[in-house]
Amino acid sequence: MEFDGELKGVSPEKAWVVLSDPMAVHDSLKECRCITPMNDEFNFDESGAEEGVEMLPEADPDAVVDRAFIAGQKYA
Repeated sequence: MEFDGELKGVSPEKAWVVLSDPMAVHDSLKECRCITPMNDEFNFDESGAEEGVEMLPEADPDAVVDRAFIAGQKYA
C-alpha cells in the first residue's frame, strides 16, 4: 500500500493501527465479503467475515494490533 497525505489530530502510530487492521480495511471496501489469511488449504466458499468484532475506537487497541496484517502473508 502507498499512502500520501496527512490526518490532523491522529498520530502516525494510531493511524497505522487502523491501516493495518484487516477488519477496518474490510469495512472500508464496498461489498467486500471478508479479508482472511490464505494457506494451501484455503477454500473461498468456506470463508466468511467474523461477526461482532469490535472496531476502533471502542475496541481494545492491543486486540486490534494482534489481528494486524502479517508481512508476506497472502490474503483473500
